[in-house]
Amino acid sequence: NWNVSNVTNMKRMFYNAHVFNQPMDNWNVSNVTDMSYMFNRSYAFNQSIDSWNVINVTTMQSMFQDANTFNQPMNNWNVVNVTSMRDMFNGASSFNQPLDLWNVSNSWNLYGMFDDASSFNQDLTNWDFNTQFIDLRNFLNGSNL
Repeated sequence: NWNVSNVTNMKRMFYNAHVFNQPMDNWNVSNVTDMSYMFNRSYAFNQSIDSWNVINVTTMQSMFQDANTFNQPMNNWNVVNVTSMRDMFNGASSFNQPLDLWNVSNSWNLYGMFDDASSFNQDLTNWDFNTQFIDLRNFLNGSNL
């Protein structure tokens, strides 16, 4: 059991950890601000992290990019402070979970968020793209939407 309660940066924590698939649902990540590339290329990772408090996270860029086994609920996450979700699920070919409760109104970089997330087929009509400058290029390219 790792105590990560004082950690603020988890960037690339499990990057390229091809066989990593350990439970971490009890982690206290409430002080983390950067989760970019955290599970990028973690091909085997498919554990529940829905209980994480991500209120202070500002970047989730490429967090699950190419994590092609990951398919866990995350609709409980409060992502209101996240500004970049660029490539977050890019290549996460198994991911198909509801995200309709997410408040993405402060996210300005959603470039390629679901690019090549070939299983993703969820309703995002509740999402409010409320920012003046927002990058949606390749947002759903290669998804099932």
